[in-house]
Amino acid sequence: MSTWRRTSATGRALLLTVLLTGLTTFMFFPLLAVRLAAQGLPTGQVGFLVGLLSASTQGFSLVSGAVVDRIRPRTVLGAGFVLRIAGYVLLAHGLTGSAVLPALLAGIVSVGIGGSLIGLSIKTRLVHEAGEAPREMLALRSTFVNVGVVAGPALGAAVYPLGFGWILAACITSHLVLGLYLTARDRQAVQVAAGRAAGTSVPAPVERGRALRHWLPLLLVGTAYWALYNQLNVVLPITALRMTDNPAAITLVFTVNGALCVLFQYSLLRHVFGRVSSRALLVLGFLSFAAAYLVFVPLGGWAALLVFILPVTLAEMLISPSLDEQAVKAVSARRTGLALGTISGAGALGSLLGAWGGGLLLQTLGEGSGTWLVVSLVAVLAAATALLLPKGSETLPETRPTAVLLSPRDKMIAAAESLGLAVVVVDDPTQPRPPATDWPLIETVWTTSKDELVVMLQKFGFTGPVICFGFGELGSGVSAEVNQELGWPGNPPEALRAFKNKARLRALVGDRAGKPVAHVLGRTVAELAAGIERIGLPCVVKPVDGSGSAGVRLLTDSQDADRFLREAEGAGPHLVEEYLIGAEFSVEAVSVAGRHRILAVTEKRTTGAPQFVETGHTLPVHLPAEDTAAVAALVQATLDATGYRFGPSHTEVVLTTDGPRLIESHGRAGGDRISDMQQLALGENVYALTMAALFGLPMPAGRELPRVAGIRYVTFDGTVPMSDINTELIASLPGVTEVHIAVPSGRLPPPILKSGDRHGFVLAVADTRDELEARLERAVRTLTTRAVVTRS
Repeated sequence: MSTWRRTSATGRALLLTVLLTGLTTFMFFPLLAVRLAAQGLPTGQVGFLVGLLSASTQGFSLVSGAVVDRIRPRTVLGAGFVLRIAGYVLLAHGLTGSAVLPALLAGIVSVGIGGSLIGLSIKTRLVHEAGEAPREMLALRSTFVNVGVVAGPALGAAVYPLGFGWILAACITSHLVLGLYLTARDRQAVQVAAGRAAGTSVPAPVERGRALRHWLPLLLVGTAYWALYNQLNVVLPITALRMTDNPAAITLVFTVNGALCVLFQYSLLRHVFGRVSSRALLVLGFLSFAAAYLVFVPLGGWAALLVFILPVTLAEMLISPSLDEQAVKAVSARRTGLALGTISGAGALGSLLGAWGGGLLLQTLGEGSGTWLVVSLVAVLAAATALLLPKGSETLPETRPTAVLLSPRDKMIAAAESLGLAVVVVDDPTQPRPPATDWPLIETVWTTSKDELVVMLQKFGFTGPVICFGFGELGSGVSAEVNQELGWPGNPPEALRAFKNKARLRALVGDRAGKPVAHVLGRTVAELAAGIERIGLPCVVKPVDGSGSAGVRLLTDSQDADRFLREAEGAGPHLVEEYLIGAEFSVEAVSVAGRHRILAVTEKRTTGAPQFVETGHTLPVHLPAEDTAAVAALVQATLDATGYRFGPSHTEVVLTTDGPRLIESHGRAGGDRISDMQQLALGENVYALTMAALFGLPMPAGRELPRVAGIRYVTFDGTVPMSDINTELIASLPGVTEVHIAVPSGRLPPPILKSGDRHGFVLAVADTRDELEARLERAVRTLTTRAVVTRS
C-alpha cells in the first residue's frame, strides 16, 4: 500500500501498535457481554456496563484531544497504557466469584479512558503525518484495527473455555510490553504553543454561523453512528445467541466483518470512493446501516446473520473514517486532537444510549420486527442529517492553516504537506522556478518589493491561520516583513536586518559572544584605508551586506591593501576585520519562541586566502566538550542579541587559541545543501521544524541513530569548454544522494571567486566519517574523470 510506504518508521510503529492492541481488545470485548450475563447480571445492567466502556472511551475524548494537542505524545501514551492495565486488573477482580459491581465500574472506566488517550494520541499523529491524504491514512489505520478484529474474536473464542481471566491476562501482558516499547522509542519533542509565545493571535476569524452549521449535524451523526454501532455489542450478541443457540455466532459476525474491512476498506476508500465527498459517504453508510438491520424483519437464524454482515460492514467502512475526515478538515492542524476528540465525545452519548437503549428495546419489544424497525429508522434519520453537512470543497478552507512559501524548493512544499498544512506558492519570475504543484500560485517579483505581494495576500480570502515563510537569504527577511504587516506570527524584521548588515550584527553582539572581533566600518576609500591601518595586516575585508563569500578578501601585505583600495571606489560600505586563525566551523540551530537548539556543528573546507570560497561541508562533527559548550554559548548569545525568535540559523565561527570567535550569522538555514545534510544525517527537517513551531504543531522527531553527511564541490579544467556529462553513474554510487553540474555545456568553467562560480557538487551520506570520505572521494574522482574523458 502506497500510504504504508510513505509512512515514517514511527508512524509504522504506531500502526502496528493499533493492530496489537486491537487484537487483545477484541479478544475480550465481544465476549464481555456474555461473561457479564453469565455472572447473573440483568440485561439492562449488562447493556449499561458494555455501553459504559465505549462511553468512557469516547466521553473522555474531549479531554484526551486537548491533552494530545498540548502534551508530549510519549507522556500521553504512557498514561493511556497505565490506565488500561489498571482497568484490566480491576475487571479481573470484579469478575471473581459473584460480580463486584464497584470494581467492574472502575475497571471499565479505567480501560475506557486509557483507550481514549492511546487511540487519540496515535490517530492524531497519523493524521498529522498524512498531510493532504487523511482519508487514506484513516482507512489504513482502520485496516490495522480490523486485523485485530478478525483474529481477536477467534483467539478469544479459543481461550474463553479456559476462563475469561486468561483473556484479561493477555490484554495486560500485551499492553505492558507495547507501552514500555513505544514510550521508550518515542522521542518526539514537546509541542510548543508558538502562536502564544510569539505574542500574536494565530487563529483567523471564522464565521460562527458556518461553524455551527457544520459541527451541529456532524455531532448528531457521530452520536447516531455509535448508537447504531453499539447494537453489535449488546443487542446482536444476545439476539444471535438466542437465534442460533451458539455462543460462537457473534464471533463469526465480528470475524467476517473484520476480514471484509481488512481486505476492502483501504482499496474501497482510496480507489472506488477516492473522489467522493465524505458527506456522500456518510449518507451511503447510514443507508447501509438501515438496510442491515432491516434484514432481521423478514429473516431469522443463521441466514439473517450472514445476510446482515455485508451491509453493516459497508456502513462501518464508509462512516468511521468519513466522520474523522470531516472533523479534521474543519479545524486547524494544531487542533486535530481536539477535533477528533470532539467527534469521539459526541459518540459517547450515542454509545451509552445505543447500548442501553438496545437492551431496553429487547426488554420491551423483544426480538420482533419492532426493535429492528426502530433501529433502522434511526439510521435513515442519520443519513438525512448527514445531508446538512457541507460538501468537501466547502470544508477545507474553514480553519485550515496555510503556509505561504516564497519561491520554495520541493522539500519545503513536502515539509508543509507532512504537517497537514495547505500551501500557497509565491513565484518570482526572476528567481529559480518552484516545482510544479497543484497548490494555488501567486506570481510577483517579491524579491524587489513586498508591497504587491502583501496586496495580493490581503485579497486571497484566507479564513484560517496563515504565515509566510522564506528560507533563503532574501526570503527570510521579506517573509518577516510580510508577516508583520499582515499581523501574522513570525520573526521581528529587525532581527533579519541585523543578520544582513554585518556591521550592525557586530555592534549588537559586542562582547556577549566572548572576545569581540576587532572591526572597522568603512564607507569611503579614506575610511577603509584608516580601518586597515587600525586593524593591521593581515586583515579581512568584506561587503557589509554581502553573501555567498562574494567580495571577501584577505589582505596580507601593503600591496594587497593598495590593490583593494583602488578597486573599492564606489563599491559600497565594507567591514575591515581582524584575521582569525584557527579551524572554521558553522553551527546549525533552530529557534522556537526565542529558545535556540543546536542541531549540528558543521566542518567546512574553503579555497583559503584570499577569497575563502567554501568547497565542502561535513556534519555532524563532534568537538571537545569544552569547545562544544563555548560554541553553543556563542551562538545563543548571538541569536539573542539580534532578537531572533523562530526558525533555522547558520552561524560561522573560528576556533582560535582564545576560544570560538564569531565570523557572521544568518537567520536562515545553511546554504550549500546543509539543510539537506541535516535531514540525511540527523533526520532534522528545519523547514518542518520552523513551520510546526510557528503553527503550534507537535515538533517532528529526528533520527535515533545519526549518520554523517557531506558535500564536496568539484572543479573542472577552466581552459576547455564543458560538454554534456551523464551523472547517472555517479548518482548510483553507494551513499550518493545528489550530483549537480552548474556549468552549462559549451561554456568555459569560470575562475572560482565566489560561491556562485563553483562548477558542481556531490552530496552523500554514510554511517561513519571514514566511510563518508571514501564515498565522496570516489564520487568526485569518477565525476572529474568522466568530465576529462568526455571533453577529450
